[in-house]
Amino acid sequence: MKKLGQFTLLCVFGLGLVACAPQKQDKSQTNSSSLTAVSDVPAKHQDIRLTFNNITLGTKDSEFAGGTNLEQLKAMFGEPAQTFQTPAGDVTLDGYTWQFDEVTITVNLLRDSAITRSISNFSFIRYNTITKDKIDKIADNMTFQQAIDLLGQPDIYSESASSEHTKLQAVWVSGIEGADSKNTPQITLNFVNNQLTNKAIVGVN
Repeated sequence: MKKLGQFTLLCVFGLGLVACAPQKQDKSQTNSSSLTAVSDVPAKHQDIRLTFNNITLGTKDSEFAGGTNLEQLKAMFGEPAQTFQTPAGDVTLDGYTWQFDEVTITVNLLRDSAITRSISNFSFIRYNTITKDKIDKIADNMTFQQAIDLLGQPDIYSESASSEHTKLQAVWVSGIEGADSKNTPQITLNFVNNQLTNKAIVGVN
């Protein structure tokens, strides 16, 4: 099996996921009483964001096979806006980008199997669904699914598989209660092999 090293992870985490903070939604579109973890009033391109969840990655356990292939990606998102190639260890990845207004999806494939994915510049329409009590319950070693059960779907996230591990970074920017007046609220959770390893919470009183 050819080795995919740390460079594979950089293909996703070097995209500046956190820096590409989603644009704020107009609060006049709905009122908070109708909102759940994923809003009953869809944000622009919410269907694309939720379809992104369906992308699967090949991992080292399957020799990076079995991830979503290009034909399946085209069925989900249409023709890519951009294609490129990226060296990663001993191999070269085929990269594809889809653009939906400001929302960007990037997927890298190895032998027609997705091994990295990222989505940026999206935010749900939801208000005060992520309370301080929920934030206090964020715990080391919790899984990504447990984080979703607690906080709701992240607005944006990226995931990448390498020969060493699988890493996922998820960011919540919408629906955070108790935002301070100086900073945009944001919760960033980093997972390694589906366990939370570190967190960053800013802009919350």
